[in-house]
Amino acid sequence: MLIKRGLTTNEELKWDDIHYLVNNGLLFQFNYQYYEYLPLEKVFVSVDQKNSAAQKIDFLKAIEVTDIGIINNVYDLGSFWKNLEKRLS
Repeated sequence: MLIKRGLTTNEELKWDDIHYLVNNGLLFQFNYQYYEYLPLEKVFVSVDQKNSAAQKIDFLKAIEVTDIGIINNVYDLGSFWKNLEKRLS
């Protein structure tokens, strides 16, 4: 199933989190980066694990992500067979 979806085991959990954020209106894009919005704190936190410090971003300049399809999955090569071939190589 993971190969069909173009995911690694580690990535599956991350994508579940991203789906949750999109479905709940909490994922935003600003300056080509993705952020989780924390409404109680009124701050954005980068979903990039390398830089997850809270940031104050003008809410009106952040764009809500409403379609998971706009996010590029670097592990998905477009088809089951291409994904399988990559995993086997």
